[in-house]
Amino acid sequence: MRTRSVIVGAIVIAASLVGCSVLSGGGTGGQLVGPIWVLTAYQHDGVTTEVPAGVTADAEFQAPASTVRGSAGCNSYQGSYTASGAELTFGVMTTTLMACVGPASEVEAAFLANLAAARTYTATPDSLTIFDDGGAAILVYAPAAPTALEGVTWHATGINNGAGGVASVVDGTDPTATFDAAGTVAGDAGCNQYNGAAVVDGNSIAIGPLASTKRLCADEAANTQENAFLAALQAATTFEARAGRMELRDAGGALQVSFEAR
Repeated sequence: MRTRSVIVGAIVIAASLVGCSVLSGGGTGGQLVGPIWVLTAYQHDGVTTEVPAGVTADAEFQAPASTVRGSAGCNSYQGSYTASGAELTFGVMTTTLMACVGPASEVEAAFLANLAAARTYTATPDSLTIFDDGGAAILVYAPAAPTALEGVTWHATGINNGAGGVASVVDGTDPTATFDAAGTVAGDAGCNQYNGAAVVDGNSIAIGPLASTKRLCADEAANTQENAFLAALQAATTFEARAGRMELRDAGGALQVSFEAR
């Protein structure tokens, strides 16, 4: 999968804008691993801002590999972290390369910069707060509520193109997936309707074989995307649904399809 690397270094976010409310404090440590943490507020140019509706940035800390992954607001990211006592720093982050616009782009840029500025943290069962070296709260999270895989119409936001990259959805198309308790999946592949088996066991999933109608797509881009979408669904071996978003990945961990519930 085509990715970019974001070097997490010593970027310090100023917290001195007059008249603006800026959270401040110091880290005391706590339990990072376990919940999927959904970003609720972040600092940008010294101002603490709530994450806008429709944008999701989150973090899942994994041990013993000391890796963190999630959504940066638009693209998926993954990298290393080091936690010792109350101290928390992040290493190199690799991200997918989907085009981001509007609020999602703004959140993503601030989110990745704030990972760079992280120095300490406080974690409780109800919240995670990450501070910079000046003690300002630059990232504030809450634990994600579970999202059911079944009974939700999932709309694709990114599709593995089969050539090492994840592409944004073609304008004018809306590939979807709906799973049911009977072990099937159905939806719109972008041009045609499809359906087939979807066997779920914990976080493991096996999709296919899939059957679809045979209507011609309006253009070559839509046709190429449809073929990639159906192939990506059937390549998936694991899924993760959280905070209204869902990802399908293959056995090597490569993102196949990202979705959001609407």
